[in-house]
Amino acid sequence: MNIKGIRCLGIWGLGLFLTLAVVIPATWAAEEYKITFEQWTKAKAFYDDPRSTMKELPLNKIVPPEDYAKLTFDIEAMRKAWTEVVGFKAPDKVGKIVPEIKPGKYTYQDKEKYPGLKELMAPEIYKRFNPGGPPHAGNFSELEIIPTKQY
Repeated sequence: MNIKGIRCLGIWGLGLFLTLAVVIPATWAAEEYKITFEQWTKAKAFYDDPRSTMKELPLNKIVPPEDYAKLTFDIEAMRKAWTEVVGFKAPDKVGKIVPEIKPGKYTYQDKEKYPGLKELMAPEIYKRFNPGGPPHAGNFSELEIIPTKQY
């Protein structure tokens, strides 16, 4: 027997093995338990629960109180500490670089009217601030600038 014959016999043997090892037991199991695909899908739906686990099982309900206290902090104290660490409040700095850009909605057509938008965006983001569609599916045609908040 030559190499081609051995290779052909090996492929045929592999096919036979897969049929015996995978297809027949799966068919046998479905027949033994008499499960249809629809029944399986319905049973599986119980485990595909779309509810938010953070609402149904919030951390403060499952983590011991002494450990939960180590994970959470007073928001107001954090705002003050952040201001001290960085040395400024973010709302005080906003509007100094490009004062003509105010909170509101802007479209790609506003790029000419407000050249300051280019200074506020990374170059790759600015390139994608164009009408949607080919050649770039990731383009966006409008954006909304919201008032700055202090973290």
